[in-house]
Amino acid sequence: MESFKQYEFCGLCKRNHQKGNKHVYQREHRAKVVKRISALSAQVAEAKNSLLSQPELTRLISAPEKVWCPLCQVEYSRDARIAARSAKHLGVVAHVSSNEHRRCVFEFCREQRVGCELSRGAVISDEEYQSIYKRISERLLEHECEESIYVQEEADKIRQSELRKASILYWASKQPAAQASSSLADPTDSRVDKPIPPWLMDNDSAPAPIGPTLQDLEKHKRTCRLPPQRVGHNIHQKLSTYSSNWLPSFGGLWSNGRRKQSRTDFRREKTSVDTTSNADHSQRDQGNGHFSPPVHVD
Repeated sequence: MESFKQYEFCGLCKRNHQKGNKHVYQREHRAKVVKRISALSAQVAEAKNSLLSQPELTRLISAPEKVWCPLCQVEYSRDARIAARSAKHLGVVAHVSSNEHRRCVFEFCREQRVGCELSRGAVISDEEYQSIYKRISERLLEHECEESIYVQEEADKIRQSELRKASILYWASKQPAAQASSSLADPTDSRVDKPIPPWLMDNDSAPAPIGPTLQDLEKHKRTCRLPPQRVGHNIHQKLSTYSSNWLPSFGGLWSNGRRKQSRTDFRREKTSVDTTSNADHSQRDQGNGHFSPPVHVD
């Protein structure tokens, strides 16, 4: 009768087993161990090549990117700070060269029963780290020198531009307006003809008004009156001021007196308007040779 064995969980294979120490010698488990160490070794080799060939130095603008160490089971920053710059992949080299990382790699190889020669690519010695750090420091000095030279060149360009503008304004203010146009491009060369800028022209005349004037408003103002049937035709539009009791007469709406009186006034006005309109139509029809009978209004 076989004895009972407790289940054990393998973090690499992600499953439980009852093999005990024999599980680490299985083919699938050994393949996953080699894959994990090879992935970290490739990451370290990429960081070393990047730092030794052309270190990338940037300003400290955003938070550094985090990476995961599969052997230490910890998270660390991919980039590291040097002076006032951030060196890309320097954090990877600094992590794999630490004593804590070496201890974790040794423990991992002992538990998985693999030789230490397999994990050589996942560890960096202190001498190699110091050489990489020295190379980055030299690159940082070169980068700062290049940046200072660039800033100095840009400052010289700006300074020369400001001096040229000041010289042009000085010579233009000293010379008459007739000669100022020939010395704007170069104060020492009077053969170049250039137009005078607006701020140097002697303009004593008053500036032209902006926008329409009152005369333009009077020209475009409507002079025709509304037709007699239109509401508000009898409003006096030319009055500038009105009294507080003034109200427009819209068909006797605000007329005083009895309702019958208002109706009488309304019919009287309507009769006068209809009579005028019929007279106009009669004259127009007689001119065209037609005869229209008169309209009787009760």
